[in-house]
Parts: sequence; structure tokens; C-alpha cells
Amino acid sequence: MLRDGMMDGYNIELIRSVADAVKVPVIAIGGAGGIADLKNAIQNGHTHAAAGGSMFVYYGRLKAVLITAPSEAVLTETGIYQE
Repeated sequence: MLRDGMMDGYNIELIRSVADAVKVPVIAIGGAGGIADLKNAIQNGHTHAAAGGSMFVYYGRLKAVLITAPSEAVLTETGIYQE
């Protein structure tokens, strides 16, 4: 939670240690700044899912409020969604 809202990436080592230690699905939260962070949490953090708040709300260098989400095509291209 220390990285929540910072948009500078998840603490991959921490979430991996939790995901590897438990037998329940783990969702990474706190720090996502882009699609690469989501992918990193799933692939390298061993999580089942990754949440992103600020990256879907704030846009541009002035962090204007814009509620958005990446398209399914972009998520598929980056390997987050698999058909």
C-alpha cells in the first residue's frame, strides 16, 4: 500500500513473496502506472490479477481526471488477456 496512487510500479518482490507463500489467489494493488506494470505483477509477481486505480483515472502530464481503461485488444497484445 505504500505505493498506492504513486503510479511507479508495484513492489514485485513483496507481492511475489506473498503469492508464493499462500494457496489462495492474490491480487496486486498499489502502484500501477501502466499496462507494463499490470503484466509485470502477473508474470513476475505470480499474482492472479492486478488492480490499477490511478492509471485509469488520471491522464497526461497534468494528471487531468479522465476515467478510461485500456482496450481489450491492447490487453491481449501485451499478453495480459489470453484467448
